[in-house]
Amino acid sequence: MSTRLRFQGVLILSVLLSVVLFFRAHSSVKEQRSVPVHPTADAIEPEDILAEVDPEQLLSLLEPPRDSALPALRVTSSGREYLLHSNLRPRLQLAALDLLARSGTLAAAAVILDPATGDVLALAEGGDPELIDQLDPLAGEAIDAMPEHLALASCFPAASLFKLVTAAGAVESRGLDQTTVLKHVGRKHTLYRFQLRELEERYGDQVDLATAFARSINPVFGKLGIFFLGPDLLTRYAHEFLFNRDLPFELPVGVSQYSMPEEEFALAEAASGFNKSTTLSPLHAALLAATVVNHGLMMKPRLLTGFSDPEEKLLVHTPPSVLAMPIDADTSLTLAALMEETVRSGTCRKTFRRRLRRFEQAGMTFGAKTGTVNDLTDRYKIDWTIAYSEAEDHAKTLAVAVLAIHGESLGIRSSELTALLLSIALDDQHRG
Repeated sequence: MSTRLRFQGVLILSVLLSVVLFFRAHSSVKEQRSVPVHPTADAIEPEDILAEVDPEQLLSLLEPPRDSALPALRVTSSGREYLLHSNLRPRLQLAALDLLARSGTLAAAAVILDPATGDVLALAEGGDPELIDQLDPLAGEAIDAMPEHLALASCFPAASLFKLVTAAGAVESRGLDQTTVLKHVGRKHTLYRFQLRELEERYGDQVDLATAFARSINPVFGKLGIFFLGPDLLTRYAHEFLFNRDLPFELPVGVSQYSMPEEEFALAEAASGFNKSTTLSPLHAALLAATVVNHGLMMKPRLLTGFSDPEEKLLVHTPPSVLAMPIDADTSLTLAALMEETVRSGTCRKTFRRRLRRFEQAGMTFGAKTGTVNDLTDRYKIDWTIAYSEAEDHAKTLAVAVLAIHGESLGIRSSELTALLLSIALDDQHRG
């Protein structure tokens, strides 16, 4: 395992950890802003202002001008003018937009978060956003209207990203860890009924959980679903990770879908991500990676840091807040080991080594998970990567999710886009 194991504070009570993270985030956000923070006499809440703001106006923040130091949006609420201040980093947002536009994909989306605060540092889409209309059947009837932005739409199959949820349940509730030895037969990326039988001692290939996760071995995770978790426990962890639940955000976000399996093979499909009914939005995907590196705490995603009067003399700050705690800190350490093994020897090994070597040499740690599946029509390839970075002193972290949709010709793969975005974001973070 990586240097994360040397982090001495990770075993404190989760409530205390949440408090520490809150004050650290609150302090760092204030340091980044040139606008002074003062209490407001009228005690106006950000939600009151946002209630009167057209989402189309907020979407305009995602296209910052090239010379903008900090995106801000002038709005009117209850007859008064306000400036809404964004957490977006202009250089990073523009770089993400440019990269996705040149990716050669049919459509793509990317989200970059600060895991400790939930601040959305970049939220970008590229290619043909109207392609989502052709993917609507994946969303089912639970979503009446798809969000306007690809990064917020949840009609995309989660694929092997859901293995993170399965692993969380197996580790936290069934006592597995990265060294637990499991068995499988057949090919790694298929899922047939014969691969899901219990094996006698002398049969099958042995693999530890970290390797099974890093190489995305479907039969191993299918059997975890059947023999270790069952439908009730797997569904509980899906709920803990906010599937089938509204995701609070300043813009409308689609609800990520998960259905409790009713028969054994469907349970194996769900646990391994080998289905097309479990869906996910890129924003939600980024939160999964953020939760792992943030010691089990999922912070509420925040596009806005607060609002001010037009002269910027009065800024009302929206503080970070904990949205959920899907797993405990110990479990997050084990999941981090699985994600780091994906970078070390798994599906992200070549790409991350090539693009991020200089950061690793400086003591940076990276974890990742990939997922690939065709859409329902088999016309498009859905290609996911989620990842995080963590500095050697554990003081700074980033979480990234990239969705790439390919046609007959593949564009730049999501793992490559993720590594490039991490490199850009870390350079931007270093510049401040």
